[in-house]
Amino acid sequence: MSSSFVGAPLKILTPSASSIKVSPHDKLPWGRGLSVSATWLECKAVADAPNIPLSLAYGLWSDRELVPNWMPWITSVKVLKETPEFSEWTLKYTAFGRDLEFSWLSKQLTPIVNQKIQWRSVDGVPNRGAVRFFPRGPNGCKVEMTLTYQCPDILVPVMASLSPLVENIIQADMDRFVDYATKVKDTQSVRIM
Repeated sequence: MSSSFVGAPLKILTPSASSIKVSPHDKLPWGRGLSVSATWLECKAVADAPNIPLSLAYGLWSDRELVPNWMPWITSVKVLKETPEFSEWTLKYTAFGRDLEFSWLSKQLTPIVNQKIQWRSVDGVPNRGAVRFFPRGPNGCKVEMTLTYQCPDILVPVMASLSPLVENIIQADMDRFVDYATKVKDTQSVRIM
């Protein structure tokens, strides 16, 4: 399975002008030695955190096991002790009256301290992404998350139509991150006093 883009990403415009992007076809393993043509879809969300120091935001995202605190659909993240660049992720949700669970093994790629954290899955649900940090004023930052996941081509029209929902979920996660980071900052301020 290739995880690289082939050619330039194409942008799908849905009625809500979502920023979902589609890259040309890769093969997605499916069942016993079969493969299905698949496409990479991308969503973005941004959080302005004018009162959260960039180093605090970066530190919280760097601790992958904290992520379920602001992304409730991620039920667990476990960093592997023997190889800490790898982590096991579990996603659980209910859809159409059924409880669904997906998991994957992710590799953290070389971070750029206080600027970027990035990852890619190496097993399970095919995905990759990055969280970027930008200074905003003397004591704040902006945090941008890009999440890219692979989808069988037959489901691309459905997923493209659902992209506003996916982006709303991710945006809500980023808003929860700012709330979580604010509580951590306030707790640290109380300890210092």
